[in-house]
Amino acid sequence: MLKGLITLVQWMNANQGFVMCVLTFVYVVATFIIVIMNKKSISEMEKTRKEESRPYIIANLVKDPRDRCFYLRIKNYGRSGAVINNFSVMPELNLVKDDGKSLSLERCLLPPSQSLQFIILEEWKVTCEKEYTVTISYTTTGASPDIFEESYTSITQYAHQMGYTNTKKSNLSDCDNALANIADSLDSIRNKI
Repeated sequence: MLKGLITLVQWMNANQGFVMCVLTFVYVVATFIIVIMNKKSISEMEKTRKEESRPYIIANLVKDPRDRCFYLRIKNYGRSGAVINNFSVMPELNLVKDDGKSLSLERCLLPPSQSLQFIILEEWKVTCEKEYTVTISYTTTGASPDIFEESYTSITQYAHQMGYTNTKKSNLSDCDNALANIADSLDSIRNKI
């Protein structure tokens, strides 16, 4: 065994260029694999960051438990603003109209967390019997705009249910939470006027 080891060492000394060539090839292949994996990782991080910061505009039917009205609410739940290109609800809802004009949200800018609310002029029971297909197309604001299209069926089954919703914000005291809830209620009343 010792003789075999000595022979191997002699062969490596005699063929040092070949051994260095093999080691260099392994090093180049490993480096190439690392570069490809890093590129995939960076691409995935960019995609995730883009998805986290994009706008998400959703339309749904809501009922205010404090009054008899119910509304079509269109809200941007995302982290960036968007411009609405096209919006439709089928079958059509009977909404409050200004001078008989139909609802047109084309070119309407919707910043993050902002919502639009439209009063629906039909009985809740009639509205709950239907399924509504919402189709919305919007473009992100910014230097390189992306277009998003959403199409879904709005479920009205639970929109009229009244229950407890926890509106506490974790970073506020109980007193500050109560004041925030009062301010939200006053804003809701002001928006209805």
